[in-house]
Amino acid sequence: MANLIITQVPLGLRILTDTSDAVFNEFSVKRNNLSTDEIEIISDNKNNYAIFKIDFSTYTAVSFDGTVITTVGSLYTKLINVVSYSSPQSIDEISGSLNTVDYSHHEIHEGDAYDIIYSVASLGAMTSPDDTITLTFKTSNTTEWIHFTFAVFGTSGWLVKLVEAPTGGAASPTGALPIYNKNRNSSNTSTVSDGTTSGQVSYDATLATGGITLWNQYLEGSSGPKSAGASANARNEIVLKQNTTYQLSLYGTATDPATLIMDWYEHTNLW
Repeated sequence: MANLIITQVPLGLRILTDTSDAVFNEFSVKRNNLSTDEIEIISDNKNNYAIFKIDFSTYTAVSFDGTVITTVGSLYTKLINVVSYSSPQSIDEISGSLNTVDYSHHEIHEGDAYDIIYSVASLGAMTSPDDTITLTFKTSNTTEWIHFTFAVFGTSGWLVKLVEAPTGGAASPTGALPIYNKNRNSSNTSTVSDGTTSGQVSYDATLATGGITLWNQYLEGSSGPKSAGASANARNEIVLKQNTTYQLSLYGTATDPATLIMDWYEHTNLW
């Protein structure tokens, strides 16, 4: 078994093994769809595309800036902390500060981020259930967890709820809506399902009952000639429980437009 030595250089990483010495000037770190013993470092190296796969079945210890690392999870954590897509083009020309991409943005580039939008012209026209729109879905029974945010838009003082593991309701949907990958060049598909088929969620199921209400908020609404409507959103992500049913709903009495938006990325938990 060999050691793998990783050091930081001004614009990225240098990886030294018994057989190669690779410098990645602009890089990302990937764990999804790999075995529990593998990490990929992906780079265009400014001239050509390259992938360096770190396999702990070959490298049992890694020295990173003087620290010996013996698990792939510890290595991943350290590498994520230095990922910044560093390159001359990522330096602000005026201030000299480093431009970086946050992790949720990185997941879009990796093809692991998804969204779905459900909008109706008249909430009051809904008949099953009346004056309500819902999105109901189930997470997969894996550690590829859902890092979830949502947004709701309406024009009146309506009620928005996010319910986890309902014990009743959440049945008899009108149909299903497809989930879209936010990187339109990626062939990855979401693990989220409508309870039966992955890659889609059901809409306008009956209101969920029981379970845990993670979000329960009345929209304030507004009125007058310059009415701004009402909105709610989860600005910080919620990591959803695996193998669990959820329902996002908006309930009201008006005949105005309403929209539900779900946005998330899927990432394999390391521990």
